[in-house]
Amino acid sequence: MLQLGNGPRTHDENRAHFTMWAMLADPLMLGTIVTNDEVIAIDQDPLGRQARRVRNEDDMEMWARPLEDGAVAVAFLNRGESEADPTATSRPP
Repeated sequence: MLQLGNGPRTHDENRAHFTMWAMLADPLMLGTIVTNDEVIAIDQDPLGRQARRVRNEDDMEMWARPLEDGAVAVAFLNRGESEADPTATSRPP
């Protein structure tokens, strides 16, 4: 069960917590209102495959998860204290 909005986590930390939960295809049991339909759709994607870490550089991680329609969900997780501006490009098929 996610404890979003409870405890000492910042807003950004709560967002990262929820996003990574969805990327890892974990079941969602929420005791709060969440209105990000896009992240919930990633969590509930019928393919059910978990994301895997595809890049780990300094404080920045990149996670990717295949979706049923052939798309790929990508999440950047900044473990550092300062803001970052990550980028990704798609590979040719």
